[in-house]
Amino acid sequence: MTAEPGPVALVTGGATGIGRATALNLAESGARVVVGYLNSVDAAKDLVGQIGPDNSLAVVADLAEESGADYLVNRAMDKFGRLDLIVNNAGATVARVPVESLPTATWNRALAINLTSAFAVCRAAIPHLRPGSSAIVNVTSSSAFSGGSNGAVHYAAAKAGLVGFTRGLAAELASRRIRVNAVAPASIETEFHVRWPSATSPDSWVKNIPLSRLGSSQDVAGTICFLLSEAASFITGQTIHVNGGSRMY
Repeated sequence: MTAEPGPVALVTGGATGIGRATALNLAESGARVVVGYLNSVDAAKDLVGQIGPDNSLAVVADLAEESGADYLVNRAMDKFGRLDLIVNNAGATVARVPVESLPTATWNRALAINLTSAFAVCRAAIPHLRPGSSAIVNVTSSSAFSGGSNGAVHYAAAKAGLVGFTRGLAAELASRRIRVNAVAPASIETEFHVRWPSATSPDSWVKNIPLSRLGSSQDVAGTICFLLSEAASFITGQTIHVNGGSRMY
């Protein structure tokens, strides 16, 4: 008797960092994984090599453009014929600029990458999701609750919008038994922070973290995979903070 194929998970921003760790965790649990990425070509190819081409697909898509989400979901359906799990992890600070100097174009791009992309992916994916067994996790940020660091108001606003989107969508999809949750990482050591000044780098945060260490991509990925699993079957509309206690909300 042939075993039922594993669920299909779509992970945006999936080639590196938190997205990559999430994709690998999902694959280890038996899921087939579609990885959306933009610039990390070599990392995406390497990830498909690790998971295996029969059980994974890397798709380059610019989610700042509305057509990118449709293209990504269509490629996933073409490859596997189904979608079960969605992780909206794509995000970027874009730039560090105080509001008084912030160009409208930068503001709009921050919202497009961090908020509108999740909306567009969900809009494209929801018709394919399976009532009772599908789940969505949006990766927001502690900045949504703290206001973020100097020069990143646009990022904080977009991530705060993602929290509201998560709650609203959870209520909208509850009757179909499709769960929607979010994770809010902070104090995580990833490539996301490497290019910023040392004053805002992860190493400067440890003294304010009660658990006395930086978080890892795996710490966040584990929480995402829990929220996608049946172990979290009675959790929806929630934001789980993954921050070592640095912010206790």
